[in-house]
Amino acid sequence: MITETWQLRAQFAAGLSQMYGAEVPAYHTLVEVSARVNEAHTTDLKLGSLERVTAERHGAIRVGNAFELAQVADLFSAFGMYPVGYYDLREAASPVPVVSTAFRPIDQDELARNPFRVFTSMLATADERFFSADLRARVSRFIQNRRLFDPSLIARAHQ
Repeated sequence: MITETWQLRAQFAAGLSQMYGAEVPAYHTLVEVSARVNEAHTTDLKLGSLERVTAERHGAIRVGNAFELAQVADLFSAFGMYPVGYYDLREAASPVPVVSTAFRPIDQDELARNPFRVFTSMLATADERFFSADLRARVSRFIQNRRLFDPSLIARAHQ
């Protein structure tokens, strides 16, 4: 049996939700309250079914450098998710040393089946406005010495 990419996205989103809820118990409370409010106002639904309105649609992750971002792109492509948009938060009203994109389905049918997206931010350590040479070197060393994903997971994403 072949698992469709939208089903993989749904399983991935559910797994992230469970993981985050275990780390931040108030998150599950928020999801439950939102579901109850949506159920109480089903006659007001203009954007589709209760399931569609209540579905968790996005997550967010942070990566430290372009190598980690490339690994995320490889992994998300297995879920049918691709980078869409570019946000340079260094130029925001309250600037932070981060550039971002959103990984999501780009096919309309895939979006309709499961629109889950992950906003992905990368630390912009090369920007001297935020990082001294010493801090940049220390952060870069730390990031280079960590491993976000097991190499076998990334290899499997390529299959």
